[in-house]
Amino acid sequence: SIRNRMQLQQLSNQQQATHFNVCRRIPRRTTPTQEKNSKDPWPDIVMFLNSLPASSQLGLIKVLDLEGCHGLDKQKLKNMCNKIFQLKYLSLRNTDVKELPKEIGKLQHLETFDMRGTKIKSFPVNVVLQKLVHLLAGHKHLIDQAASATGSNESFCNLQMPHGIRSMTNIQVLSHVEASHRLSDLTDVGHLLRLRKLGVILQGKKGGLSYLFQQIEKLHGCLRSLSIQINEPVSQTEDTLSSEEVITLASPPHLL
Repeated sequence: SIRNRMQLQQLSNQQQATHFNVCRRIPRRTTPTQEKNSKDPWPDIVMFLNSLPASSQLGLIKVLDLEGCHGLDKQKLKNMCNKIFQLKYLSLRNTDVKELPKEIGKLQHLETFDMRGTKIKSFPVNVVLQKLVHLLAGHKHLIDQAASATGSNESFCNLQMPHGIRSMTNIQVLSHVEASHRLSDLTDVGHLLRLRKLGVILQGKKGGLSYLFQQIEKLHGCLRSLSIQINEPVSQTEDTLSSEEVITLASPPHLL
């Protein structure tokens, strides 16, 4: 447990031979004073993940929480996915990861994928996680620190809607993803008939707000939470949304 700054040890094959539900959680929960007075544990963790033996019982891990772990990158995630592919829960929240390897597609048991607070902008092409239930993304930071009191002047680094999201029919939480480049992104939303929470970012007047509403109409039986952010266009020549154009749903989902 990194919480108590104890050294990670390899699981013994002999001792763990009969254990099939292994959970390893490695978050860091220390105060600033503790962090200042203690050795940074993250290099050890990154080295540990990078040297996982392929035959280890660690391959049976179901939960891996790497929140706040510094030093992770695409190559180290690739190595991890090749050896720990039974994961049901993976958190990369507030890590340094900027890009996902295509090997993330090997995590076919994954149900919760938390990448909030990272700069990951896209899913690898052709990656479909059939059992995924919760996909959490989005990185928010203040452009002007003086605006922190009001929460204004915020900038988002968002995950583009995964190309294979239509096939991830078990999705219940999808937040926050950007659907600004292809109308098919919004069409895919209408196929997620178990979706309970949706957070989506659109770009300006051409972002497809009315088209999004058409797809939401198909989710009457499940959608309970809806968040829509419309980013203003950078170009002054592009039309912006007027208050009249930001209309309400003609027939809102009855569980919203």
